[in-house]
Amino acid sequence: MIDSWPQWDIDLLIYLNSLGSGLFDPFWIFVSGIISWIPLYLTLIYLLFRSYSTKLALAALGILILNVVLTDQLSVQAFKEVFLRLRPCHTDSLKDIIRIVDGCGGKYSFVSSHATNTFGLASIMFFILPQTYKYLKYFLFIWAIVVAYSRVYLGVHFPLDIISGMLLGFFCALISSRLFILLKTKLK
Repeated sequence: MIDSWPQWDIDLLIYLNSLGSGLFDPFWIFVSGIISWIPLYLTLIYLLFRSYSTKLALAALGILILNVVLTDQLSVQAFKEVFLRLRPCHTDSLKDIIRIVDGCGGKYSFVSSHATNTFGLASIMFFILPQTYKYLKYFLFIWAIVVAYSRVYLGVHFPLDIISGMLLGFFCALISSRLFILLKTKLK
């Protein structure tokens, strides 16, 4: 466990979180909610089957699922349960300073599983989708940034949680994509 976290992280949280407004709260709650991601997931699965043979699309889907499990489990087991950094909404010195929009969630925050999962998904799709979908690939990173920011907006994560989660997600996707490349050469 790290005993002291950088002050800039706390200051940036307070600043970014204070930009929120009750008018926009429902939007950020929706963006942060996993249910809102289902149409995107279904679209990505469809594109995999449209882009590759059934055998290769199933392999890509398996790699995608592996990547989601990897990002989700690592963010919790190797980070949250190790570093034990309280969420801002569970931190006594911040509770009355920040806007806590939609509850607090779990106890620990480092790293953000939302940021890890969305950047893992955006990155793995960047690596495995054909170049024909280059605009979609960039859209996925914009989506991941918006989802990640929603966690600061809602008062449940520090910016460092988000940045670290983005990096972890990218790293997991890099590893998973190498596995896909190996499978791709064997299944052609």
